[in-house]
Amino acid sequence: EASNCLPAQAVAVVARSLAQQEVVGFLGPHCTEEAIAVSEMVQSNSVTFVSSSATGSNLRQDSPHPDVLRTLPVDSTHAAPIIRFCNRMGWTHLAVLHSDTDWGHTFANDFVVEAGKLGTGTAIAQFPFTGGSSFDPSESLQKELLNIRSSGHRVIIFKGNAFQLREA
Repeated sequence: EASNCLPAQAVAVVARSLAQQEVVGFLGPHCTEEAIAVSEMVQSNSVTFVSSSATGSNLRQDSPHPDVLRTLPVDSTHAAPIIRFCNRMGWTHLAVLHSDTDWGHTFANDFVVEAGKLGTGTAIAQFPFTGGSSFDPSESLQKELLNIRSSGHRVIIFKGNAFQLREA
């Protein structure tokens, strides 16, 4: 049963499943916010879940969500290689265009932290946009793209879903 990256729907789906049958594990939910929302519920029922794509670094094993297993690495592992690549290309001013969610903000903050650790002098500006699976993000995306253009940033790191990218 799909929950469309909406935490409340994910909680409802998991609650229905737990009430209807004996569950020992879940495959999904796939969005970070969903995984966080259902984590406590499944842990208190001794259920582990595997997420195929929840990549937010706020789901680390040392976080309050130790029983969340993932098949993809944490987003923060991508920040340093991307920053090093951009620096090799001479791109030292990066715009992180991200969804206005915990997942998006965590990703953007990881970039700022990693840039500081690397000491590259890379300037990173964050541009959050609203919209997603429940409403149209195009107006917010267009506004943030104009903000990026006027800021002088020419390299954009995008953190959102495929629908949002098409709208951009």
